[in-house]
Amino acid sequence: MGTTDMLRANWSPSTRNFTWGPSDFNGHRSYIPRIPQVASATDVINRISNSGADDAIKERYVAETKVIRAFYMWWLFDFFGPVNPRLDPETLTDTTIIPRMTNDAYVNWMIQDLNEAIAAPSFQETTNDNWDEWGRFSKGVARMLLLRIYMHEKQWANAEAAAMSIVNMNYYALESDYANVFIEKANKEVIWASHANAASENWIPQYFFPGGYAYGYAGTTRIERGPGWYGYAMHWDFFHTFEVNDLRRNTII
Repeated sequence: MGTTDMLRANWSPSTRNFTWGPSDFNGHRSYIPRIPQVASATDVINRISNSGADDAIKERYVAETKVIRAFYMWWLFDFFGPVNPRLDPETLTDTTIIPRMTNDAYVNWMIQDLNEAIAAPSFQETTNDNWDEWGRFSKGVARMLLLRIYMHEKQWANAEAAAMSIVNMNYYALESDYANVFIEKANKEVIWASHANAASENWIPQYFFPGGYAYGYAGTTRIERGPGWYGYAMHWDFFHTFEVNDLRRNTII
């Protein structure tokens, strides 16, 4: 919820001004809801692995859950550095506070989870061609997350290899019409996205649309909806850095 040169947050002044404390909602919301999700993923991996399900089914869902675990670990790492997640299923009910992991151990665990998921034959390559599966993690997502981790750690050779592994999937591609990135469902420029509906708890559209909104355009496509909360907004100064004929201006509400 912080403010940047490109985006301003219209709420939560403590977060915006970097004045939050340990009991402030927006100060701890990035941590407290996330750290248990890593433990939950550890539990799910263990339960699926020890279930009586078909081997291919177990392999697929263990792989997917490892990407979920790596995703939450990356979220925490990006905010706080290496934290102290529960990665051993035998200790999930132990209330002893464990120390932070070292940076190398934490990063290597994320990388191992992602590489094992990518290597699983039954794990889906992508989900863009199947609307029912859209939003699920895939090998494409795992490779992209791996790329982000390598770049964060300045492991440039590994980052290049991860990027090329995405290119070599021969699947993802840029849209010829920029506006289609936001209009065409499950287009191949998007590697991963969440459904924008109440069931998926994705409130991003509601956060961004202004209170008096009625309709607007993404390119030539008319978008009608009710008013939003206007929690986030682009700075006008940043908007004016775009040239007049920049196509991106046509998709900004």
